[in-house]
Amino acid sequence: MTTREHWLALAERCEKATGPDREIDEAIAFMVRFRPESGTMARYSFDRHEAKHDYATAWIAHSFFRQEWGIPVWTTSIDAITTLIEQELPGYGIASQRAPDGGFAKASIFPDGGYGGPRAVAATEALARCAAFCRAKAELAGDA
Repeated sequence: MTTREHWLALAERCEKATGPDREIDEAIAFMVRFRPESGTMARYSFDRHEAKHDYATAWIAHSFFRQEWGIPVWTTSIDAITTLIEQELPGYGIASQRAPDGGFAKASIFPDGGYGGPRAVAATEALARCAAFCRAKAELAGDA
C-alpha cells in the first residue's frame, strides 16, 4: 500500500467513525511521525530505539507505552486537529460546519486564497477535519 493509499484509507475511517476514536488518533500519529512528548522516559526510549532501527520499528516496540506519549485527541477536538493542520499543511486554510440538524459535519482544506481542496463529511466537525486533512495529505503524497 502506498503512502497515498494509507492516507485515503485513514480518511475513510474518519468519515465512517461515529465519534472520537483513539485508534484513528494513533493511526494519524503514525502517519505524521508523531514523537512522544519530550522529557518523558517514553521519549528517551523511543529515540534510542529509533536511532538503532527506524521509526516504524520504534513505534511497534513502544505500543504498550502510547498512553504516556501525549498523542492529541484529534478526532475529539477541533482545536487539536486545527493545530495539526496548521503544522503539517502551512499555507492551507480549513473551513467546517455542522449541519443544522446536527446529523453530520463537513470540512474542506484549501491552499490560502484558493478553492477546491479536499472535502469530507463525517459525524462530527473534528472527524470531518481529520478526514479532509487525510485527503489533503494523500493529494500531496502523489503515488508515493
